[in-house]
Order: sequence, then structure tokens, then C-alpha cells
Amino acid sequence: MAANMEELVSGTQALTVKDESDLDLDSVEGFRKSLKKKISQFACGLGNKEDDENRYSVRSSQSSSSSSSRDFAENRTAFVTAELKTPAVPVDPKADVYDFTCEKRGLAVIINNEDFSQCQDFDDRPGSTYDESSLYHSFQRLGFNVLLHRDLPGWKMVEVLKAAASSYDHRNADCFACAILSHGDQTWTEREWDRLGTKTRLDLLFGVDGRAVATKFIVELFSDNYCPGLEGKPRLFFLQACRGSKLDHGQELPVIRPRYTPGIRPRVREMGDGPDRASGGIDLPDISEINSPTSSSVDPPEFQRKLVDYTDASSDGDAGPSEDSGQLGNTAERTVADDVDAGWGFTREVPVSPTPLYKDCLVMYATPPGYFAWRRSTGAWFVQSLCTVLNSGMVHRMSLVNLLSRVCGLVAHNFQSQNPSRPSMHEKKAVPVVESMLVKDVIFTRKQ
Repeated sequence: MAANMEELVSGTQALTVKDESDLDLDSVEGFRKSLKKKISQFACGLGNKEDDENRYSVRSSQSSSSSSSRDFAENRTAFVTAELKTPAVPVDPKADVYDFTCEKRGLAVIINNEDFSQCQDFDDRPGSTYDESSLYHSFQRLGFNVLLHRDLPGWKMVEVLKAAASSYDHRNADCFACAILSHGDQTWTEREWDRLGTKTRLDLLFGVDGRAVATKFIVELFSDNYCPGLEGKPRLFFLQACRGSKLDHGQELPVIRPRYTPGIRPRVREMGDGPDRASGGIDLPDISEINSPTSSSVDPPEFQRKLVDYTDASSDGDAGPSEDSGQLGNTAERTVADDVDAGWGFTREVPVSPTPLYKDCLVMYATPPGYFAWRRSTGAWFVQSLCTVLNSGMVHRMSLVNLLSRVCGLVAHNFQSQNPSRPSMHEKKAVPVVESMLVKDVIFTRKQ
């Protein structure tokens, strides 16, 4: 059993790769060779033919302390349901719909960073195992070849994505999908050409070593320049991570509702891929509450972030903001208020957030720029809502943008944190954000 668990954690969850004993997976060259072997199996039709039951039954025994093997098995069974038998809707080839008649659906990459025990600046992300399982089966049901990796340092995250862009045969595929589950934050960088000192906002995703990779660089790896095989095809990114430390307090509405009575509804502890946790949310399969310390994906002010150079993952260059992102955002807000009170009409520094997207790309974030992303012991609000929609029969007859609007509705209407003991984290809301530069509709028509 121990050997099996070691094999899973090494990054062979979605594929079985032979003769890896002679490869040094801690070196850049050895890790690259391992990735090429895995991706090459998709071309031979060997990918994704493992026994899912065996894979996830082994994984459940090493999941976080917030879940047991039985809890995990019941949760997985709840999400892997029989697909609704809805008739395929013919698509007019002349309509503004992406061509999904290729031989393969395409490659879907899942990176789940849950174990941050080797990094003192971040806590673990219990509950992310459920998101991983749900995403894996949702992508597989849609016909994707799934490449799954867990607990990667920053440089390995870059190597996995670079290999996915260059080693897979995208020319015979409909599209590409990528889901990254990790801690996240934001930073600002000054534009060298801007004499006014305007600062550009960047989203960051962290590896388990605490190294950060900018979201815009990940998207750029799959642009037409770097991945010509995807030219004219949709590229879909789903990111479960914080984008700052702000909290959505929601909008109060005067409505009449029954008086709340403690003890009527069971509570499920919730966390966030951000600076704190709260509890509450909609009902999902029951799981025992966790008693571990709260998780954080926003590091303390004195911690200097280290960005991974995505052009050369073998050398990690130091590049980070001069100020803590959370403090800078709060400073900007106070400056606006102070200047208005003093009679000023504008501020001297205005952070900007250019959209890190390209043609035929869609990026869906769990939360707006600068805000906290919520997660609980049975999965993240955003990911579980996404998989609920992708598993429905609507996915084969409705455009992806409409489906993602329903995901936003599920998160906005059905989730709210509950933590009366901590008013700052109590009754908070969230809504995902879709940034799309798709030029046509995406409809996952059924494969023969």
C-alpha cells in the first residue's frame, strides 16, 4: 500500500508510465522526460485506462485529516453519477460555433496543490482532494485525455504546462482545458515605459515550495505563438485560488424570512484559498468537521514572494512586489477616501489590471480580482458548482458561456460563510469571474 501511495503522489495518477526508475524526477531533465512519456501514451491510446476505483481508493487513505476513506468514497460516488441520456443536438457548421469534429476532444491538465507541509509560509488545503476527483471525472466524461499531477513545486508546474503545450497532438483535438487548484495572491509591478508610475496587477499561483507563477504566463504558454496546434481552437482555464485578501460582504436586502434557530441545520466547516476560513454553505455529503488550524494562501507582509521564470524553469529568479499586495490594496482604498474628503478629484497611483487573455481563450476565476476564494472540507464552492453543471445533460446542448453563467449563479445564490465567532469572516459571499476572449460558441457535442 505504501508503494502504491508513493507512486500516486509522484504524478502518475492519470497515466501509468513504465521504466521511470531510471529517471531523476527532481531534476529538470528527468522530469521533462517523464512528462513526454506520459503524454506520448495518449497518442497510442493508452491514457486514462487505469482502474479509477483502485486509484482513488488508494488516494483516499492518504487524504487530509478532514476526511476518512468512507467519507471520500461516498462523496466521489455522489458526483460520479450516470450521465443523463439527452439526444445530441446537430450543430450547423456555418454557425458561429467552434469546430468540435476532431478525432479527440483534447488534453485536460489538472494540477492540485494540497500538501504545503514543506513550506512554512502556507498551510495545507484540506478538501482539495474532492475537487480533484470531481474535475477528473467531469473532464473524462466530456472525452478529454486527463493529465493529473499533485503537489508540484513552482518549476514543475511550469514544466507540466510547457510539456502539455508542446508534446500533445493538439492539431487532432477540439480544444484544451486546464484546472489549477492552489494557493494564490496578487501583486503589482511598475510599467517600465510608464513615466506616471502606473502599476500593473498580476494574479499569482503558488507551488508547494512557495514559488509563484503568474497566471498571465500560464495562459501565454498556450497562445498561438507558443502552441500553434491550438490556433483557432478554444483554450479553457479554471483557477481555484485567491486573488487577494478582500472579502465580499454582500448586499443586504430587506426580506421577510423565518427566524433562525440554532441546531436545525448542520454546519460544514469552510476554508479559503486566502488569508482565513469560515464555516457554512449549502448541504453536500456529510463529512466530519476538521479541527486543524486555518489555511492561508496569502502570505504575511514580511514574506517576499519568488516568481518562477516560465521561460526557463531550471533557474528560479527572484521577482516580487515591493509592498504586500493586501496592504497596497487597502492603501489605495484609503487614499481614494481621504482625497475625496480633502477635495481632491483623483489619486496619484492607480493600479490597473489588464486582462491576461488572448484570442480563443477563456479564464474562469473562483473570485474577482483582489478577493478571497472560499473552500471547505468537502471541496471549493467554485469547483463543486462547476462540476455540477458539467455533469448535467445541458453540457452537450448549451454553449459553454451560458453554462458558466449558471455556475456563477450557483455560487452566488447557494453559498455563504457562517462563522459567528469571527464577525470579519461571517456571512460572506463570493461569485466567480469569467474573462472570455472566445470568438465563437463552445458546445461539447457528443463524440461517437
